[in-house]
Amino acid sequence: MNAHTLLRSLIPSFRFFDQPDIEPQLHIRIHSQQDWQDALAPPPLKWYGLFYNPRWAEHHALSNALKNLLQDPLDSERLPQLTGFQILKLLLLARLYRQGCRAGEAEVRIQLRGEDILSFSLELA
Repeated sequence: MNAHTLLRSLIPSFRFFDQPDIEPQLHIRIHSQQDWQDALAPPPLKWYGLFYNPRWAEHHALSNALKNLLQDPLDSERLPQLTGFQILKLLLLARLYRQGCRAGEAEVRIQLRGEDILSFSLELA
């Protein structure tokens, strides 16, 4: 057994992924005058985040809900009934309420490869 073979057996190869997934982008703005904000920006990591990190769990749930929503065909008539859409909407509303947004309307857009594929608004009551 030569050194090259031994080294390849000790260091894993990550070539089992065909191509990396194209990550969808989720943008939100509270009032139409504001700039779009990235709703999927990962939260900052802290040392205690190894044990308790609700912000990271929310980020993970939001990105999974978005990916699951995009697996279904997006037609505007069925969209409000889709479970993935309802979960995404509730997670976004919870984030906005936590940030102190209590009234008004928020606009949400989902992009894939830089193109808008879905836009909707959230009513903050």
